[in-house]
Amino acid sequence: QKGITLEDYNAIDVTLMDFKSPKKIKNGVFSSQNAVKSVKKHKNELFSAEIDNCFCVGQKTAALLTQNGQNVVH
Repeated sequence: QKGITLEDYNAIDVTLMDFKSPKKIKNGVFSSQNAVKSVKKHKNELFSAEIDNCFCVGQKTAALLTQNGQNVVH
């Protein structure tokens, strides 16, 4: 009655891209769960590699890293 409407749509479309990585990573920085998923997609290249310390934004990202056996420092 007040002329207010709600529209729901996906504002962000994520595409996981191929990348190369060293076999040994001292500090990995993850900005989102999508970043973790991108790394996980390349499991044979990166998650089999050693990541000594993971730094991330958000509790959900930290939980996803922990579920994948990574050491979350902060």
